[in-house]
Amino acid sequence: MRSARLLGCFITNSVQQDMAYRTGFIVNMVSTLVALGANFLVLQALLSRGGDIAGWDQHAVTALLGVFTLCDATVGLVFRPSLRKIAEYIELGSMDYMLLKPVNLQFTMSLRAWSVWQLPNFCIGAALIGIGMAGAGTLSSERIAMAILALAAGITILYTLWAMVTVSAFWFVRISNAQMILYALMSAARYPATIYPAGLRLFFTFALPIVFITNIPAATAVAKANWENVALGWLIAALLFALSMLIWRHAVRHYTSASS
Repeated sequence: MRSARLLGCFITNSVQQDMAYRTGFIVNMVSTLVALGANFLVLQALLSRGGDIAGWDQHAVTALLGVFTLCDATVGLVFRPSLRKIAEYIELGSMDYMLLKPVNLQFTMSLRAWSVWQLPNFCIGAALIGIGMAGAGTLSSERIAMAILALAAGITILYTLWAMVTVSAFWFVRISNAQMILYALMSAARYPATIYPAGLRLFFTFALPIVFITNIPAATAVAKANWENVALGWLIAALLFALSMLIWRHAVRHYTSASS
């Protein structure tokens, strides 16, 4: 309950700050629609050449684009605004005060700041998933539950990757380049993994498991994946989350205070 109250305070404070700049809503919506339109046109161009993309038909591709849009919105909604402050706090010495607070540091730093203008993007992604499922004829309660569970596992994996890259700020402080590289690699998740060579598919499945972030949830939504895939996704998510917690604890333990 204490964590829930803190989360409510974080979101309320973020909404109050964002409402001071309402023009950002229009700018965000326009940029989102332009980016979404560009991605859709690219995928449609690929579909028009052969009827599908490496075994993914139009409905599956629509669901995949929806999952990618939703995950990208989640990054912009909470992961990027919150985690990017770590480097700032370390550089300015504010991290000393964060460590004194009687609350889990990883929880606070991961959910402290929200960009509420990303919520429309989140809704657009969810709508695209629904459109893809409707076209594929998979809008059943069981399939929706499977898709939600697979998507939750994917978002958990996405968080752990961002968290583990960002926590390196405890040693290097400036990590914007590392975040940009991670985001660029994540962009590959907007396409079916089957279009990549075997070596890259292995890399995107086990080394950098972006397949479980977008491909598996989308495949689950249109009945191209089953409960075993969902369970495997959650296993990977649990392992990566546990690893991220260990890295956070190690980083905090070896943190050199700005006042020392």
